[in-house]
Amino acid sequence: MGDGNYIALGNKKHILVLTPGFPENDSDTTCIPALQLFIKELQQTGKVDISLIAFQYPYKSNTYYWNNVTVYSIGGENRKGIQRFLNWRKIVKTATKIHQEKRINLVHSFWLTECAFVGNKIAQKLAVQHYCTLMGQDSQRDNKYVTKINPFPKIITLSKFHTRTLVENTGIQPQYIIPWGIEKIKNIPKVTKSIDILGVGNLIPLKGYDRFISVVKEVQYQFPSVKAEIIGEGPEMKRLQRMIIDNNLNQNIRLIGKIERAEVLQKMSKSNCLLHLSNYESFGMVLIEALAQGMNVFSNKVGIAEELEDIAIVEGKKDAAEKIITLLNHPKERAHKFPLLIEDTVKSYLDKVFLDESEKDI
Repeated sequence: MGDGNYIALGNKKHILVLTPGFPENDSDTTCIPALQLFIKELQQTGKVDISLIAFQYPYKSNTYYWNNVTVYSIGGENRKGIQRFLNWRKIVKTATKIHQEKRINLVHSFWLTECAFVGNKIAQKLAVQHYCTLMGQDSQRDNKYVTKINPFPKIITLSKFHTRTLVENTGIQPQYIIPWGIEKIKNIPKVTKSIDILGVGNLIPLKGYDRFISVVKEVQYQFPSVKAEIIGEGPEMKRLQRMIIDNNLNQNIRLIGKIERAEVLQKMSKSNCLLHLSNYESFGMVLIEALAQGMNVFSNKVGIAEELEDIAIVEGKKDAAEKIITLLNHPKERAHKFPLLIEDTVKSYLDKVFLDESEKDI
């Protein structure tokens, strides 16, 4: 990990990635799957050298390798107060040490929160450029870091909807909109559709699963044996379970809880449609994952939904129920669609962010 290793790598541009969390090993598939796909694909291009600092998770301080990427886990465990401030100092010291061993050329933070805040300090100290990709609710008005970060890094958003939200809430204009992608699946087996309606996401008020249950209740009037499942965990679990019982939907809706990503994709392959009634998404990776698994997708006008013709936008619970009833009355097999691929996402980052013109054909 010293200078000799850097020379052996041909003096490729060295990117320091900052993220709240990262998988602790190769089998940890549920920790920010979108970021895992991106880092793995970026590493495989061989065009840049990557070091990564994970602020909060894994919960243990450690340095390890993940798919040939060096990961520095700070082990913050989401502590607050003075402990969080001490962790920030540790992160800056870690970045400085990395820089001494192998010069950092660019800092890239994910989420416009503490990673961007600390990333700014690191970039200023090392006199390098700083980019930040917003990944979730960090475009909302209540993001306290917006007033703390000065100057702003160069900003990247994930969709037109995401950009509109950011501009309306903060006045910040992004430098680039770069949508996320997924891996192309080859040789997809044919699977019997045993689930009618699927929901995937954290069980928090933002995701609108109370509306999901109401839609299933409407569908049940015409299809008494309709089968729906919700994958995810969170603080809304007990309330949603009570709502299911109160609506006599025990035989119709199952709360699955948290499962491995491979199991989520298997559930998708067995499901007729994805119902996504979230109030907000910066992108909504679940939407393109569902298309890849041959699902019909019904979604609120959030994230990437409005930009993809294969996604049916719903206007409220009644409209969602009517569209699903029509589908169940006239079921049709959907082709597996891959409108956005992670290789294209990585290529856009290489072309627009990470590489200079002279480096792009290396």
